[in-house]
Amino acid sequence: MPPDTIPKEFVSLYESERARTLRTRAIWYCAIAVGYLLLKLPRGIMGALASERFIGPWAQVVSDAAILLLHAGTLVYLAWRARTRESLVHVMSWVIVGACIIAIIATPLSDNTNLIKDALPVSEPRAAFLQGIATLVAVFFIHFVSTWLVNLSPKEGLELILPILAVFAGVTLFITDTTFVLKLTLIGMAPLAGLPGFVWSWWLHRSFNERFMAREASRRYHDVTRELTDARTVHEALFPRPITTGPVRVEYRYEPAQQIGGDFVFIHPAFPAPTPLSDAGVPQRLTTLSDLPEQEAPAASECGALEGIRPISIVLIDVTGHGFTAALAVNRLFGELERTFALAPESRPGQVLATLNHFTGALLATKGIYATAICMRAEPVVEAGVVVGVEVRWANAGHPAALLLPRAGFARRLDATAPILGMLDPPVFDPGELRVRLAPGDSILAYSDGAIELEGEGGELLGVEGFTRMVEACRRSEAAGEGLCDRLMREIEPLRTRSGKRDDTLLVRVTAAEGVAPV
Repeated sequence: MPPDTIPKEFVSLYESERARTLRTRAIWYCAIAVGYLLLKLPRGIMGALASERFIGPWAQVVSDAAILLLHAGTLVYLAWRARTRESLVHVMSWVIVGACIIAIIATPLSDNTNLIKDALPVSEPRAAFLQGIATLVAVFFIHFVSTWLVNLSPKEGLELILPILAVFAGVTLFITDTTFVLKLTLIGMAPLAGLPGFVWSWWLHRSFNERFMAREASRRYHDVTRELTDARTVHEALFPRPITTGPVRVEYRYEPAQQIGGDFVFIHPAFPAPTPLSDAGVPQRLTTLSDLPEQEAPAASECGALEGIRPISIVLIDVTGHGFTAALAVNRLFGELERTFALAPESRPGQVLATLNHFTGALLATKGIYATAICMRAEPVVEAGVVVGVEVRWANAGHPAALLLPRAGFARRLDATAPILGMLDPPVFDPGELRVRLAPGDSILAYSDGAIELEGEGGELLGVEGFTRMVEACRRSEAAGEGLCDRLMREIEPLRTRSGKRDDTLLVRVTAAEGVAPV
């Protein structure tokens, strides 16, 4: 089983990666062992033939041959086809335990003076004790090399060394011909032979887990980043194009706190037909649809020949929170707005907010998601064939107060007329629709709470009052070719950065244009 530090969604990848790594390392280990023993075995045979003793030299040859066959068979088994991680662990455990048991049995019968002086296969207590130490050296060598090359977990390494120690203790107690005190000494020293390999297994396994998690985290980060970029593209595709022609102009700027957020603006109709100007910049009076540029003329079903440019509905919504959850809620609200205006294109702001409140309460509030919204319906006012202003019907459901910006004069607040969407049941919810008249050059600035929940230069909360002062300052210094929303966002951005960009920020300005004639 993978360790608890591996998330559940990575378990399958972790198991396959461990199996692949374990198989590769096990093949290398067996290949190195086979190569080493193929070089050692001929010399051992030649030495045994030249030796006057029989048991010692030939015991070493037989043990080397047995270990060689064990590793060669395992190499074929591993190279034949891929195995599961559990199968690989079992096979390698048996190989390492088998090699160590062969060494435990054969080493006391061999001449080990190359390792320890006087470690000879003779029946004498001191020599037997030294042979026991030589056996532990052989076990250490086999165990450490195998765990150094093969990536086993600490638990697997512990399960591997325990049977080896048990066999060594049994051989020492019942076969080794030495004193009982020396036998106990050998048994007490036995864990030291497996300790380095166990520590190495733990470190190697931890390094593998860290590399695996770092690689997977990096891969997931790139995947999430790419998905966020794609999601932002889809999310921002919901936003309409600004309206830069006609009697009603709409500009906006949006900066989410993260890649995507829960603020958005909806305009219906999305692409109103503009009123062209003459070469002298004077608005041309249009009497029929044929007078409109062909590529921008609205369909006859949407605009009668003598009706004039249709009213424009603007809805600004701020869903609680930000990120993916808010963006998903935005998509659902956007779909509800499209459905609402498709069924009733002339819906008034109060009707729109009542519909959104019912939708939010039924489908989003049950999941702890609410929203604030301000809906405006801007209708050009025509007198004697000339647009003399724009009448705006509006309703505000818990949204920050919009600002009425006269062409000449100070800003005036348009406060909320209803609670936030989803809080009250439809029979109780009253949108409180109001109206205001915009003269040419007047505008209404709506914004989300991300524009006011910021810290000023002195650490105080900006609030509606501070934001209003900022708006007035930007209006006085408004540069040609730069919209008010652009200028405001440029002023707000340092405050958002200082506050850690805690919320999404959306600015929407609806302006009654000057010098525009109706259709």
